[in-house]
Amino acid sequence: VHLRLVLSMAIKMADINNCGRPENLYLKWTTKLSEEFFLQGDNERARGDPVSPFMDRFFPSMAKSQVAFMNYVVIPMFESISDYLPAMHFSVDRCEQNKSYWASNDDSI
Repeated sequence: VHLRLVLSMAIKMADINNCGRPENLYLKWTTKLSEEFFLQGDNERARGDPVSPFMDRFFPSMAKSQVAFMNYVVIPMFESISDYLPAMHFSVDRCEQNKSYWASNDDSI
């Protein structure tokens, strides 16, 4: 076991842990994050720059962005950490539960 790698992964996990929280907390923080993204998109639009993906309040896509983020970043990392710390596997299960939320709550236009 490479202790430095495991510790680095733990720090990153703390940074992206929202997807592994209970649904009520996950959705609360996801809403706040979405507003932060939309403000960035508003600033980009005001400067005449192209609006970054997932940052355009006129074309919301929180469901797509959250599912992609969980599939490609969060779940693989949480699964890797769970290999070293099996007690952390609950976070993978919570991610899967939160991901399923978007199947019936797609906000894409």
